[in-house]
This record gives sequence, structure tokens and C-alpha cells, in this order.
Amino acid sequence: MRDSAIYLWVWLVGLFGIIFIVMAALTRMVRKDTAEYDKRFTWQTYPYWEEFAGRSRKGHEESKEQ
Repeated sequence: MRDSAIYLWVWLVGLFGIIFIVMAALTRMVRKDTAEYDKRFTWQTYPYWEEFAGRSRKGHEESKEQ
């Protein structure tokens, strides 16, 4: 019985350790993710994204009016 309790404790510590590591990495990633970073690196692939967003919004609004 005592061995089972030790194994359970080790598994729980390991499980919560893994969860803590994942949550810490996720928190770090979210804090470092800014709109400026996206503009410099991600949106570089789509240089006219602001124009496209404006056109699609206008087209969507026009289709609602009809």
C-alpha cells in the first residue's frame, strides 16, 4: 500500500510539473507576441493586408445592405 502511495505521489508531481512547464512556456509566448512583432515578421508575407481588410469589410457591408 505504501508503494502505491509513493508511485501516485511521483506521478502527480511529474504531471503537475509538465503542466507547469507548458503553462510557463505559453505565458512567455503570449507576453512576447505583440502586434509590432506580427507586422514586422508575419504580415510581411501579405504587405497589402490593411487594404485587403478594408476592401473585404466594405464588400461585406455592401452585401448586408442589399
